[in-house]
Parts: sequence; structure tokens; C-alpha cells
Amino acid sequence: KTYSGGELIMFSKRKLTLTAVVTAGLLINFSSIAATDEVMTIHFSSNEVVFQPNVGGEAVTLTLSCAGGAYVQQEYPGTEAIVWALVDQDDLPIDDGLCKYEARIHPTMDKAAVQAAEESADDRIAEQLAQLEQIQTMVVNGSFDIVGGQIVDPGVTEDIDTAYDQVQDGE
Repeated sequence: KTYSGGELIMFSKRKLTLTAVVTAGLLINFSSIAATDEVMTIHFSSNEVVFQPNVGGEAVTLTLSCAGGAYVQQEYPGTEAIVWALVDQDDLPIDDGLCKYEARIHPTMDKAAVQAAEESADDRIAEQLAQLEQIQTMVVNGSFDIVGGQIVDPGVTEDIDTAYDQVQDGE
């Protein structure tokens, strides 16, 4: 099941804390809901999201934009799981509301070809490599809601307003 979201247009005064996780052991015991496609598996738990690339790549650029203006864009090695906890750089909780994400998996480029293009005076070679990278870049995007400081299961079709009402009523 693939979740999709809109464009990321919010800019912020805060950065989110993102932690790259090198060990796959964390995912084995990770109780969560998962969105999986050929490119990436995304695990949602109540207090964090794990982005696990399913394909090889040079790097993953992860962009998150959340309620309250929280925004981050950071690059990680292409094969590592990325864990995002629901706190900002000051360990303060992220505001309730919609969070949008985009993960771009950049292809592994032939280093010899890239170096030859950089050393060449022929701009066409560099342009062709840049176009090839754009064609091969894989993108996964989507969104989820945070209600009461916790992630609402993006697989549930329940009315988000009902969840907000329950938080407001102290349920």
C-alpha cells in the first residue's frame, strides 16, 4: 500500500531530530503499521517513523514538513534505515496536525564516469549523467497525522476529526 501526499511547501524555524539507524535489529522488534512498496517500507508506531529503503542507492534525501512550521531536509546513506522520533532539535514534541514526507533514493552512479565527466571539457557528458540521475531517482511520498502527540495509523480510514475530538475530550 502506498501513501501519497502533496508538495512540501512549509519552511520552518525548527529542525526535526532524525537519527540514522544502522542496525536492522531495531526493525525486527518494532511493533508498527507498515506501508510497503518496491522502493521503501515505512513503519509507523505511535511515537516514531522508520524509513527502510528496499532498493540500493547512493543516498536518501528525506524531507519532512509538519504542523507548526517544522521542516527538515537531510541526506542519509542509501541503505540505512532512518528513524524519526516526534521531537524537534530541542527534544520538544511536534505540534499536532499533518506531517508530509518525501524520500528520494538517489541511484549509485559509476564513480569513474562521474570523475571523467567532471574532468572533461565536454558539458554534454555531464548533462547526460545529470539527466540519467534524475530519471533513476526514486521518490516515495505520503503523509500522516499527529494527534495528542502520537501518530494516527495512516492505514485507518477513521475520521481524523473524531480522533482530534477524543483528544480534546480527554479520552
